Amino acid sequence: MGQQLIKQPNGLLCFWSTVTDSLNGFDFTAEEYIEEVAKRQIFDQAVSIYQKVMQLEEGGKPYYQFTKSWDEAAHPTCDCGDCDQCSGEETREPKELKWIANIEAGRTAGGKVMKCPRELEVRRSFEGVDVLGVYWRGRLMGYVAKHSFAKGWHWETPKGRYKGDIGAGVELLDALEAVLPGEDRGKLKKALCKKCEGTGVIETGNNDFPCECPFSDRVMFNVTGRGQVSGATLKAEQAAARKPCK
Repeated sequence: MGQQLIKQPNGLLCFWSTVTDSLNGFDFTAEEYIEEVAKRQIFDQAVSIYQKVMQLEEGGKPYYQFTKSWDEAAHPTCDCGDCDQCSGEETREPKELKWIANIEAGRTAGGKVMKCPRELEVRRSFEGVDVLGVYWRGRLMGYVAKHSFAKGWHWETPKGRYKGDIGAGVELLDALEAVLPGEDRGKLKKALCKKCEGTGVIETGNNDFPCECPFSDRVMFNVTGRGQVSGATLKAEQAAARKPCK
């Protein structure tokens, strides 16, 4: 079951953990508890995705025997003797064939030339939770994550090793350094933005804002009435608003 909701004498909610056999959270309203559960589920999903990506980077099989390679997905074949794939007929739509051709030519699916990756890039998960992928020269080196119930950051490398104590208040920079190769760690602090430490987010306690550095371009921000908007879009709108009227 994992955890069980219990109504407190004061009318608020707490939950009982069936794993630790103890009360682990108190004084939730129904709305607050729903939000807390949603955050944890999104966090677990983001961590699971990063784990799969790291296995792919290492040539592993995150889906076990069902893991498909690019060729198997882009150019499927069959030997059943009773379908279009066996006869060599192409059943894909023209636009899908164009996407595949662009990718195999070294471009994006839409045909754009691939940009040279930045030396260091920290990408926040699309859900906007505290899970950051650390990319070095375009390759995922590992991720750092901050559990809602822990004081500090913990990190995982492609080999699946957890380092340090997540309850010890590990600093973000220390966690990021741990997933980079030893010879490159010295460049990390110089490459990271001093204002946001590479997260791309300026936290004010009420609303989060995109930092001026490039790290914020990929971060998604919740905007009232608009939903999620990228940091790059918000910064462009802010720059346009600052231009003096002619």
